[in-house]
Amino acid sequence: MQLNLLDILQYQRGHGSVSEASFINHYLLPMINELGYHGVMDGQGNIWVEVASKEKAPFLFCAHIDTCHKGDVNIHPVTTPDGVIHLSRAEKAAGCLGADDGVGIYTNLRLIEAGIKGTYLFTRGEECGGIGAEYIAKQTPDKLEGFLMCIEVDRAGTDEVIVSQAYGDCASVEFGEQLSEMLGMGHSPSTAGVYTDNAEFGDIIPESVNIAAGYENQHTAKETVNTVYVEALIKKLIAIDWNTLRVVRERGDYGDWMDYYGGNTMYDYPAGDYEKLLEYVEMHPSRVANYLDAIGVDMYEIEKEWMSGDLEVGRR
Repeated sequence: MQLNLLDILQYQRGHGSVSEASFINHYLLPMINELGYHGVMDGQGNIWVEVASKEKAPFLFCAHIDTCHKGDVNIHPVTTPDGVIHLSRAEKAAGCLGADDGVGIYTNLRLIEAGIKGTYLFTRGEECGGIGAEYIAKQTPDKLEGFLMCIEVDRAGTDEVIVSQAYGDCASVEFGEQLSEMLGMGHSPSTAGVYTDNAEFGDIIPESVNIAAGYENQHTAKETVNTVYVEALIKKLIAIDWNTLRVVRERGDYGDWMDYYGGNTMYDYPAGDYEKLLEYVEMHPSRVANYLDAIGVDMYEIEKEWMSGDLEVGRR
């Protein structure tokens, strides 16, 4: 079975869905086996693949399995002549393409295929607040001990290496600069990250970055991915000698929600601080949904308020 990004994107992979289970059981695990390795599932369903022990290769390559898809049936994305994949008009109801983070899954598998030494992690529930990554960091932190760097390919666009996300710096700017130079594709370190899995690892792994994955308009039916960029990026990642990257940041200074919001509790920030609230919703959608459900606010009430025009236009 040859590796192909389109084969991954045909699966709708909403967290906990039938089709996500189908992807894991009928594509991901069999592909890992076919590449000559064995995937080990932990207590939260995260899948670990060891190509070389972390004592020999202290590099963790991470990608999340789940998406924001809305259904369970397979879809058939379309590729344009210039290599851009998008949903067909007939399948817009799927809600998104799933390149976030299908590109990361594909990248991990290609690096495994190339025999790049390290450990590979496929997490669960990133789109639901980092369920799998949080489980690892809090329940089994020993699995992360000893890694010097974590590489994730889960950022929109084509030119950023994220070194700061959520509520702190997860990598040094110097590390981001080194990696950007090695890639040689016009990337530069950025502190404008929001959240992906390795934000959870900031206190344990010294250098954790999130590299631009080549997708745009993620979480929407307009999502696209530039496969020319993706293939070029993978070739560069395969060519890098990861041992030559210099680790600068010291682990353990990542910060927490109290520091991030500038108060004694995570709720102690000025009312009306929309941008910080939006970041929190993007990072923890399941928590927000649970809270709204607990206070009796449903989707119909939200839509009613939205359509009434009472909400400020700048916040839509």
